Amino acid sequence: MEESGSVQEATVFGLEPYTQYSLRVEAVNEAGSASSPWDAIRTLEASPAGLANFTVEQREQGRALLLIWDQPIAPNGIITMYNVYSEGNLEFSGLLRNFLFRRLEPWTVYSLILEACTSAGCTRSPPQHVTTAAAPPALQPPPRPLFIGPDRVALTWGPPSQPNGPIGEYYLLGRSVEEVGNGRSHEEDIEREKVLFRASSPHHADPVSYTVAGLRPWTRYQFSVRTHNPTGHTRSPWVTVTTRQAPPRGLAPPKVSHLPGQPSELLVSWTPPLEPNGVLQSYRIQRSNVSFSFSFDATVLSYTDEDLLPYSITACTSEGCTTSPRTNVTTLEAPPAAVEAPTAERVTSNSLNLSWSKPLTQNGEVTDYVLKLNNEDSYRGRELNAVLSDLRPHTSYRLVLWACTSGGCTASASLSVVTEEAPPTVLPAPTLKVTGPESVEVSWRPPEHPNGIITGYELRRDGAVIYVGAEAHYHDFTLLPSVEYRYVVRANNSKGAVSSTAATAKTHASAPSGVAPPSLTPDGPNRLRVEWSPPARPNGDIVSYTVYERDPVQLQVTSSVFTPEDGDFSDRRTTLHGLAPYHRYEVRVKACTALGCSSSDWASGLTLEAPPAGQTAPLLDLHPDAHTGLQTTFLLTWTPPAEPNGRVLHYEVYRRLDHPPDVHRRDAATLVYKNIATTCKDEALKPYTVYQYQLWAVNSAGRSAGPWVDGRTGPAPPEGVGAPVFLRVSATSALVTIHPPARPNGMVSLYRVFSLLHGNHTLLSEGTSRQQTLHDLRAYTRYWVGVEACTCYQCCSQGPLSELHTLAAPPARQPPPRPVTLTSRSVQLEWEEPLAPNGLRAACFNNMGSTASNWTAVTTLSEGPPAPGDVGEEGVGLSAPPVYSELWFILLLALLGLFLLALLLGLVLQRALRKNPSARERPPLVTLQKTRKAGGEAYMVDLSPALMARLVLDRFLQGLEGATPSKSVLNGMLKEPSLIPDQVLAKHVYQCTINDCCYGPLVDCIKHAIGQEHEVLLCDRLKERNLSFLGKTPHLLSVYSQGRAGEERNLSFLGKTSPHLLSVYSQGRADENQLRVLGYDKTPDVILEVPIAVEGHIVHWIESKASFGDDHSHRTYLNEQFWSYWNR
Repeated sequence: MEESGSVQEATVFGLEPYTQYSLRVEAVNEAGSASSPWDAIRTLEASPAGLANFTVEQREQGRALLLIWDQPIAPNGIITMYNVYSEGNLEFSGLLRNFLFRRLEPWTVYSLILEACTSAGCTRSPPQHVTTAAAPPALQPPPRPLFIGPDRVALTWGPPSQPNGPIGEYYLLGRSVEEVGNGRSHEEDIEREKVLFRASSPHHADPVSYTVAGLRPWTRYQFSVRTHNPTGHTRSPWVTVTTRQAPPRGLAPPKVSHLPGQPSELLVSWTPPLEPNGVLQSYRIQRSNVSFSFSFDATVLSYTDEDLLPYSITACTSEGCTTSPRTNVTTLEAPPAAVEAPTAERVTSNSLNLSWSKPLTQNGEVTDYVLKLNNEDSYRGRELNAVLSDLRPHTSYRLVLWACTSGGCTASASLSVVTEEAPPTVLPAPTLKVTGPESVEVSWRPPEHPNGIITGYELRRDGAVIYVGAEAHYHDFTLLPSVEYRYVVRANNSKGAVSSTAATAKTHASAPSGVAPPSLTPDGPNRLRVEWSPPARPNGDIVSYTVYERDPVQLQVTSSVFTPEDGDFSDRRTTLHGLAPYHRYEVRVKACTALGCSSSDWASGLTLEAPPAGQTAPLLDLHPDAHTGLQTTFLLTWTPPAEPNGRVLHYEVYRRLDHPPDVHRRDAATLVYKNIATTCKDEALKPYTVYQYQLWAVNSAGRSAGPWVDGRTGPAPPEGVGAPVFLRVSATSALVTIHPPARPNGMVSLYRVFSLLHGNHTLLSEGTSRQQTLHDLRAYTRYWVGVEACTCYQCCSQGPLSELHTLAAPPARQPPPRPVTLTSRSVQLEWEEPLAPNGLRAACFNNMGSTASNWTAVTTLSEGPPAPGDVGEEGVGLSAPPVYSELWFILLLALLGLFLLALLLGLVLQRALRKNPSARERPPLVTLQKTRKAGGEAYMVDLSPALMARLVLDRFLQGLEGATPSKSVLNGMLKEPSLIPDQVLAKHVYQCTINDCCYGPLVDCIKHAIGQEHEVLLCDRLKERNLSFLGKTPHLLSVYSQGRAGEERNLSFLGKTSPHLLSVYSQGRADENQLRVLGYDKTPDVILEVPIAVEGHIVHWIESKASFGDDHSHRTYLNEQFWSYWNR
């Protein structure tokens, strides 16, 4: 980013949080640019972004979840904590990225939220609903009887308290209590458990009921429910149910026998019924179908009767009574007694071969044998065998043989005979119930003529066996939607099998499956041709295709729907338009039936390349030439085009000269670079010349150019510097005219005029003007003068020399005369020529004037009284010189004076050195002992840390930049050490400034704060006394009056008791801003709008000082500040 030269700060936007950036400042002017060192800086942290969902693994049979998560896509700092919430409760907090979430319920939905935190804040993921795995069910309640009868029990039960998954089946188990135990093992008890009922796919919350039939009356049974889900099963406790009582069964006819010696009495006896079906309460005898008026206890089994009539016995329980067959007894021919049951000699599936023997007691002549088959006469005759045919296979027949005399017939005990089995016949077609697009429920009835015990069923689907078992139903899953299936049932017994007729059913239509990804073919830089195939399993009639297209970078999805009315629906192809060149797109196809849709996977395709677009101009960076050191090399850097539209093969850089606007021509561009790199150097350019550069990006489809960008090379030493021309010449000055260089090679920023004498250059004048005046020349002197023109630092060149003759001037610097011979009456003198004759000599004069030497004092020698005869003699007489004029006397006095002067100076210095130093003075700097450390010698000096740091920093910057740094630069780096390029030196400077108690920016800040505090106190004092004033608020005051500087006053009127001084100056009043408008850069702190009098002195302003109060400090303030004030 660029800022104007007056701006010294900038704000950079669009940075990523917690990211390391390198920044530097580049200062640019017309002559070039300079860059600061790179400074590494890291942006502050922010809340994380891009939290993904958990990866969930089921553990501990649905009672735990292993939660695993990835670091946020954009952490935006150092992750300090991960928190896992479940239903709003904090379950985990730490830095691990996995958590085993225990104490869960199986088959339960939990809402989980992941929170990631940095020091700047936290971010939560959207709620993720996770269902724990199924587990075997638990706590199944036992079945509850609804109705109890003598041969049936109606039971009901509900789902388990903890289903732990979808309930798949219920099994009702039953067993007889009499069969449990009795010395049997637990395994044998389990084997005797019978599955009485099986319920498949029950509704979860609905109770299930079933009636168990075929039970024995007055019998204890136990029932239990076994519940299954996909992972296991559980069983309820056993519940015991006792069936109700029923009338007895199997009561044999009574036995009637004669009593010896009692022909008119009979003994009637009987036996208990074979099946009491309850608790027997009484027996009752019927005679000739008339019951006795009394009954017998259940323990009585005989009775003596005197009547001779047929007898029968009635046995009773609480639920009813049963009457036995009658027993006929006669004294005459009576029915045969003890007729034995017939014997089945050969049994087939449809015939019986029977034989029997005569009764042991015939009681008469047997006239007929009657064979009854299921109470129907099947044979009558006197033979002792018979063959019964046309019977049904595997059918139980009850055979009774009657032997008849004229006195009656007697039936034998019944004989149950079961015919042998035969292959079953007449099996109805199965019943089909379509339960979904992938399932059919098949049920069937047993054969109308099973002709035996059905050992099992086989269910075939389209000829393939899919089920073998004893159940009469089956739920067929994993079918294909919208497909017709053919089912046949086969019933088996021990003799054979029979197949039913076929039954067909068609599954419901469903969403298609097996949709393959589409085929993508580029059809230009902006189009893709999409082709797809029909689903592998349509599962019905396809009603629409939807083509989805997305950009993998932007993730923006667009779609197009094709119905049977569209041509692309039958062709199964379409073309996507308006795409970006050489860009990867993802496409998928969704096929829909009337009952659902299915989508393919994403297929990616790349559009063809197009010429690049959006190529920006290169960035020109001026560099010194490796050979000449001049700024005549451009380093060009650029970024790839905003829209490369393909793979950039190479870049081409063209260069041309930029002519001024008045020159209507353009030079042909020259190719200076062709390569794939994004930087290049253009060397050996002309100095201070404007070049234009254009960048071309080239790919396989074409090329595009960026805008032309201008750049000027740096200056160079001028060429063709001419000799100076002198316009006006005087004795000590000359006016010089300088012609511009023939080729300046830059903007000439400085002209120097010099003279050359004996190989030494003397600077006479310098400046930017081409007319300069040479001063301080020697009169009547010849100079060889030249001109040096400079375009930049170390970019100077000199022109030829011109001869300059200054004009003559009066002589100067005439040495005084020297006495050669001295007598009392005469002096012989000699002298030298003037040191600066400034022209041709003419005796003591020159052609321009004369000069005089300094006066020389000469004292003639002393002499005695004149001799007689000598008076009136012409000439100069000699006499003895006086003593004080003798040389030795003069030297003696001079030495004595020097000795006294040295003695006086010693006393003054001794007194001055004994004076105690003031608070501001410091002892003189003393060089301490030299120390030797690792790495060389070091000297210890008595300087404050901050001052020493300033000296070291000054020397460091001189070595770095080659010039003395300005005071503002030094002060800025001392206040902000981070600006120092050397980090180690910056650290040391920082330590010096914070550890110095007397000098440096920290101490200045403290002084300034103290000053501000006392300024506020002074303002408060002035306001308390209603004094009108302008300006700053002073804090430490000194009072001076004109002509009495230094006289101290105690300002009691300000409430001051401390010995601070107040300086008061009279002569007018002024405002601080007004004084500055008048040109006075130094102004007092307080300007009194109405002057006041203090001890006879008029006070116009007040100056305050917060530190130091000795005489030396006041003298310094007088010279540097107070004397420049207005109205002092």
